[in-house]
Amino acid sequence: MFFNIFNIICCIGFVTFVSRTSGFVSINPSKNIQKSTKIQTYINPWSDLSSKNRDNRIEQIQKIQTTIQKKISGFKKIIRTENIVPTFLLSITSGFIMMPNIVKLFKSTPFIVSVVITLLIMTNSMIINDLFDMKIDKINTPMRPLITGELTKEEAFGISAAFMIITEILSMRFLNAHSQKVVDIANIVILLYTPIFKRFLFVKNLVCSGLISFATIFPALCIGNTNGNFQLLMVLFRMILFGSISLEMLYDIKDADGDLRNDIYTIPNTYGNHFTYQVVYTLLTFGILVNMLYLTCMYNFKYGIVFLFLQSPLLTRLTNVKNSVFNKKSIKKYGLQTTETLVVTLIYLCFLAFLYKNRF
Repeated sequence: MFFNIFNIICCIGFVTFVSRTSGFVSINPSKNIQKSTKIQTYINPWSDLSSKNRDNRIEQIQKIQTTIQKKISGFKKIIRTENIVPTFLLSITSGFIMMPNIVKLFKSTPFIVSVVITLLIMTNSMIINDLFDMKIDKINTPMRPLITGELTKEEAFGISAAFMIITEILSMRFLNAHSQKVVDIANIVILLYTPIFKRFLFVKNLVCSGLISFATIFPALCIGNTNGNFQLLMVLFRMILFGSISLEMLYDIKDADGDLRNDIYTIPNTYGNHFTYQVVYTLLTFGILVNMLYLTCMYNFKYGIVFLFLQSPLLTRLTNVKNSVFNKKSIKKYGLQTTETLVVTLIYLCFLAFLYKNRF
């Protein structure tokens, strides 16, 4: 009991001592508050200023994060990431046609490098087009990153230059002399397309679709496999050529207003939408029928009919575009839907390449 009383007295004395020195507990509250304030001021006289600095730092960090997100978003838009997967699938398909062995295909360094170069050139062409077409995009596509300010012209130019330098370094390091020349020509074409080729009627469509279709078979040609099915590769080339040129003309209808204000002469601006539709329908039908006949001669009539069946939705959807009076949304929807048809047809061509891999 004595020790309990002694402990209580010691605790009371300790609490009293602490209250007299630090101001946590006090008999006189007013004096305690005054002492507490003085001690707090003495311990941290810059507390208000430190709080402001902390808020400023948080605000600066948030601004940096917002800027980075904005730049990443602008980068994705300017390279048109939606085109990367179709381009990649086209490159893989062309390689598989020439070397229908997926293990050997991905062990081929020239093939892998050529696929990377193809993707860089295609995305770089989008950047260069945006740099030259800012006046047109203000009318046709005002949400492009250079128009909205998500990216500056200097940043876009820097990205474009970096892509071009990388393609040249990769080609010199891993590809043969003939393939290097192809890369050089492709880089020159994407530089000259918008300021020169785009100004000429129909030439713009032919150059653009030719570049896309040749880029498709470029990785296959870099493999150097002379035992591959070159005729089937040409079927793929023609399919992309006629499909791309048809799509380019439809996009000319969609962008007619901006092209007309900037003196870009296109088939829709010169001859009208209905004439353009007839040309598109004729070219697309011709390309499908020619490939069907080639597949019939290479294999048999059934394989040609299957190709016709897989490609026929393109013609049906094209009719829907006409029925919508060439509405911009319907044209954009048509462009997106062509990817579905493309993927299914690519799978079919890969099947034929694998089925008849020892025939050619």
